[in-house]
Amino acid sequence: MSAADKTILVCDCNRTMPLDGAALARALALPSPLPVHSMMCQRELAQYSQAAQGNLVVACTQEQRLLGEAAEEGGRAQEIRFVNIRETAGWSADARAEMISAATSAYSAALADPLAAGDRATAYGWMRGMREIKSVIYMALENEDGTILAQLGAGASLKGKTADLRTLGGLDLLRVKRGSISLDVKKGAVKIGRLVVLADITDLHDELWSTLRWTAMVGFIAILGGVALAQFTIARITSPIRELATAMAEVGAKQDFSRRVTPAKRRDETGVLGEAFNDMLTNKALIKIAVCDNKTMPQAEQPLRKLWTGSGRAHLIGGLNLITSCKP
Repeated sequence: MSAADKTILVCDCNRTMPLDGAALARALALPSPLPVHSMMCQRELAQYSQAAQGNLVVACTQEQRLLGEAAEEGGRAQEIRFVNIRETAGWSADARAEMISAATSAYSAALADPLAAGDRATAYGWMRGMREIKSVIYMALENEDGTILAQLGAGASLKGKTADLRTLGGLDLLRVKRGSISLDVKKGAVKIGRLVVLADITDLHDELWSTLRWTAMVGFIAILGGVALAQFTIARITSPIRELATAMAEVGAKQDFSRRVTPAKRRDETGVLGEAFNDMLTNKALIKIAVCDNKTMPQAEQPLRKLWTGSGRAHLIGGLNLITSCKP
């Protein structure tokens, strides 16, 4: 039975795995790209139930119980096989590595029937399809006792000497040239062999360096933007305070009560402080005019004039810090 005779449903687990439906379809010799679901166990459950029919391969084991029940309720699924694509496909930093791992996981399920039947021709047919996956240079389908049923490509001498592609992160991929994936092949729940895939990942180095350069550039730009924003914010906060301090120093040095700070456009603490400072100088200037300018002093205010000519004058002048002595 070929892949075209099966219903294959894959899910990228809410977009946490980069799965290429077109590449998987080419590798499985399917006539059209595989639809990649994102929430097959949640909002796409109804869509899954409608598609679950015939010999079914589901690339999800985390929600196996829920998906199995949904397929059984639909009543059109004959056989259901769940593939643990999330764990066996790995979570490496490179999307190509994840794609190879995902394809290997799907093939390990598809090759179970040929391996159990010892059908080398059918196994070769499946394995030839995987050559569509970029970077794959060698594949071997082994029985439980280690004997090889079918193998394709060059690289048998390197098998077992390469790092597990699923455990390699971005920087690790820069240090190695080849990686391998070995997955168990199960018939039902019984292990009957394993599938080994060897990939040449030297072509990933340029892509990874390019990604690292772009990441560093974006990070540098983000840091510069953060510094510029911080400087702008600090200047916006401290500028009114510096202006207020300068004005207070000038008033203290020159006794210039006409000095004012620029009215603030925002109603925060510094704006309120600036307004209070302007009001204080305005009130002090009015008091000075009222006391020093005898033309504005009411002639009828004899008690105040007596106070002005007496000892209170010195205290009043000192308290108001008048520039010149006032005459009654």
